[in-house]
Amino acid sequence: MPDEKSGAHIRSFSDKTLSNLFNEDFTPIKHFYIGLTHSDPFINLKQKLGYYNHSDFVKCPKCGSSELEYKKPDFISKLITRMGWVFGKKQPIWVVYIYEKQ
Repeated sequence: MPDEKSGAHIRSFSDKTLSNLFNEDFTPIKHFYIGLTHSDPFINLKQKLGYYNHSDFVKCPKCGSSELEYKKPDFISKLITRMGWVFGKKQPIWVVYIYEKQ
């Protein structure tokens, strides 16, 4: 199911989208972050060039669709990715939300 505002699949989450992910029967009661990764300052460039890398088993967390486009990485995409490792900032890789059913 596409995001209601943009019409696009949700590929990343913010506190707001996670808080509103479920219907009103569920209320978020706690959240915390674990793991570290580097942010990719070049992600928009890679996506505009068609390099959105994912595994075959990846599905949209909202609608469950597994029909995502894939372009095989080449020299340019690998170079841009490595530049992201150098210039990216460290950030948490996972967010854990605990919900309570009303």
